[in-house]
Amino acid sequence: MVSIRLLLLIAPLSLLLACEPQINNPPDDDDATDDDDATDDDDSTDDDDATDDDDSTDDDDIDPTEPVIIAVHPEPGDASFFFQSNLWVEFSGPVYDVDMYLVGGPEGDAGGDVEDLDGGRLWVLDPWDDLEPLTEYIFVINPAGAESLEVPFSTSSHGEPIADPNTLIGQTFAIDIAGATWTEPPGVGSIIASQAEGTFVLLSPTEDSTFEPAAEQDLLHIRTGAGGEDLGDIAQDSCFPTSYPTAGPDVVVGTADDAPATWSNPSFELGPADFVVGFIGGGSPLMEAELSGTWGADGGDLAGVELSGLLDTRPLSPLIDPEGDDGAFCQLLLETLGVECVECPSGQPGPFCLTMAAQDATGEAVTGLTLVPRSCHDVIETYEASGACSSTVSMWDADGDGVYEGCP
Repeated sequence: MVSIRLLLLIAPLSLLLACEPQINNPPDDDDATDDDDATDDDDSTDDDDATDDDDSTDDDDIDPTEPVIIAVHPEPGDASFFFQSNLWVEFSGPVYDVDMYLVGGPEGDAGGDVEDLDGGRLWVLDPWDDLEPLTEYIFVINPAGAESLEVPFSTSSHGEPIADPNTLIGQTFAIDIAGATWTEPPGVGSIIASQAEGTFVLLSPTEDSTFEPAAEQDLLHIRTGAGGEDLGDIAQDSCFPTSYPTAGPDVVVGTADDAPATWSNPSFELGPADFVVGFIGGGSPLMEAELSGTWGADGGDLAGVELSGLLDTRPLSPLIDPEGDDGAFCQLLLETLGVECVECPSGQPGPFCLTMAAQDATGEAVTGLTLVPRSCHDVIETYEASGACSSTVSMWDADGDGVYEGCP
């Protein structure tokens, strides 16, 4: 595993892209063969023809400072656009105003809120209404002082109801966190993505779920875990405990502390709840976490996944400074990236929590993978029997005395 110390010391790099039009030079009028003709000693009339040789009128039609479009989302011909996503366009230089709207769908032309996010270079369209699944649209971009563009695209099946939601039960979905857009902490998304590369948040609806109308479709129970790549396949990482956040603190469904996910076919919202995020430092709990997403019409994948919460950094501090206090990790964040930790929720107070938020993640069903429940005690037993999972277990034993205070 890549060292967290190393990753956090690497500042994110920003690539500034600039596009400059190429202007062809006019033909060279100083041709020694043609101009120095012994027969015609004074061909000044032909050689000094301002109308023919000075093509300044055509050259002036090209403005090398005019911004051009260098990226657009969705790309032309995209047939898998998520129906709740924003659309955006990026320019090579500042544009002071952009008119953007959609053509297509049941309502014809559709507008939204247009916002400048980067000094005129990045403009975002947030549609007022969800787009229709499986529908063709045209993204119309009319920038002031730049060339217009029309982008044809289609939405995916996400948003279409699943005919039989019970087919989700027992399936395991691997959410690609590295491919998500990280909005918190600000400016360190590339670092988080590099730490999460090749790891996944696993999500599995359990048999405790009820999709009957009589239950008002609100009894969706979900188990989560950590996954990684094993010889090219995605497998459960047994060095991380699983969580059953919808079952409440007692981890038993059917009791008063149950917190089932909200289910609105084909979308779900889970939380706020506490569960372990395996990709970032062993047993670190993500507190007051919220997780949401939308299944495709066939129930085979997830899109528009959003994850947020407060990461308790105290289990990570010994990795930074074995002799330091609980604030070592937060101190490093502040000194190297200018990111401040915040107060942790009641019950585990202290200014040691890191606000985290990601959006636009996707997830795929993993054929043949069943998410096996594992507690922190199971992970410790694996370590004591084989020596595996040492990095995870060490975070539950901050002082290294063999007593795992972090595993209640």
